[in-house]
Amino acid sequence: MKMELELFEQMLDVNETFEHTMTDLVNGFIEASQGLFTKIRELESDFSDAVAEMAKRYQVTISLSDDFQLPPALKDIMADKESLNNALGASHDIHALLIDIREDTLINNARDWLDKLVSNLERDETTRNRDKIMEIGHFMDIQREEFDNLANALLDNQNLTLGLFET
Repeated sequence: MKMELELFEQMLDVNETFEHTMTDLVNGFIEASQGLFTKIRELESDFSDAVAEMAKRYQVTISLSDDFQLPPALKDIMADKESLNNALGASHDIHALLIDIREDTLINNARDWLDKLVSNLERDETTRNRDKIMEIGHFMDIQREEFDNLANALLDNQNLTLGLFET
């Protein structure tokens, strides 16, 4: 029983060390991914600026040409500068929102994974320890019962032997 308790305490220490190490690794992963998401945001901003500049040039080209045929899908957007700016701003906002959502999802999933891993390790170790303690207790009960039976048999045998010598 003493050895099982020592093993349980050692496993708690090992699991705690593992948790600290994994937490450091996950935090490093999160920091690195946040750096990458910052670069993604910068690239999206550059892309949005480039699209806005091209769209404005395209709008100027259309306005200068009398016989220019505009595709039906672009007529509403290219109608005036305000419509174009609103569409470009909405596009940029949606892309930025998607990037933010992906970053939040990645970070939350990494932290949730770590929390589940650590809690499963703790739960499994506690379950293992309780099972072993129950097994040891059951073994001790069986040994005690066998000892009592043997002791009773010896006492009965001794009483029989003593009874034979008394007559």
